[in-house]
Amino acid sequence: MRRRSWTRSIAVLITAAACWGIAPAAFAAPPAPAEMPDLRCDPGDRSCDTDNDRIPDAVEQVVCGSATCATGTEDVDGDGVPDWVEYLASGATDGVDPAADRDKDGMPDYTERLTCGTDTCATGREDVDGDGVRDWAEIVICGDTTCATGDEDYDGDGVADHQQLQACVVYDRSSWWDQVNRLATTGWGGWLLALIAAALVGGGYWVARRARAIRAAKLAENESADDLVDASGSQA
Repeated sequence: MRRRSWTRSIAVLITAAACWGIAPAAFAAPPAPAEMPDLRCDPGDRSCDTDNDRIPDAVEQVVCGSATCATGTEDVDGDGVPDWVEYLASGATDGVDPAADRDKDGMPDYTERLTCGTDTCATGREDVDGDGVRDWAEIVICGDTTCATGDEDYDGDGVADHQQLQACVVYDRSSWWDQVNRLATTGWGGWLLALIAAALVGGGYWVARRARAIRAAKLAENESADDLVDASGSQA
């Protein structure tokens, strides 16, 4: 079940703002417990999620009092992260700071925690459902790692939310391929490939011209040598 709401818009905007260093500091949250039980359900598991809305029954009980009452948009602290997501990440409905990013990699701590277990474990390349939308971005957009379509654009600017979010990720700078990957996810990959192609075409053109010039010089040298031989023979 996918939901579009102003709550999700806030989460996307706050995460993007944090990327540029302008996120508000109003959402202070306590650190997450060292060990958090994983309350998430497997898709379609009605024994864990009675109404199959992606929100575990145990979490709905905390959010609103029954196993089927949550809409997924409840946000008691108004920080853009739905209460059910905050509870999964921290054990409290107000336990997440959407701008907190301990390792400064562009991914909020709570998204890394839900992606791989700790605040600093994600690489930014995790994509459990192979849909091209990275897991951490899916969590920001709609709450879990398999819920986004890739078409979400909450601010209506024509750029998909997951692309804007992925542009914030700071990859391992020791890997040139990660830098290329970052360009590709932000739309600059096409320009980079075009520049590489132009360089290759230009280089090939220069090499071809140089080869033709060398051949012409050799041909002229050979013709000059033949003329000298002919002249010598005539004099003899």
